Amino acid sequence: ILEEVTSLRNKESYRVDQENKQRIVQSGGIVRTLNVEERTAWVDRLKPVWKIFENDIGAEIIQAAQEANHGN
Repeated sequence: ILEEVTSLRNKESYRVDQENKQRIVQSGGIVRTLNVEERTAWVDRLKPVWKIFENDIGAEIIQAAQEANHGN
């Protein structure tokens, strides 16, 4: 049941994300898509922030998130 609920919630989150992205564009906003190099630089810049929250959410959660995002 956990896998089923997780899958359903992830699909719903993706749907809402896409709708909101479209609303941003329709209202004149800009949605930027980073290339691999830009995303890597962005991730590298955020790593110190992960350290700040490590005690609050746990290093294992941060590591799992990194692994879920292809190890970045």
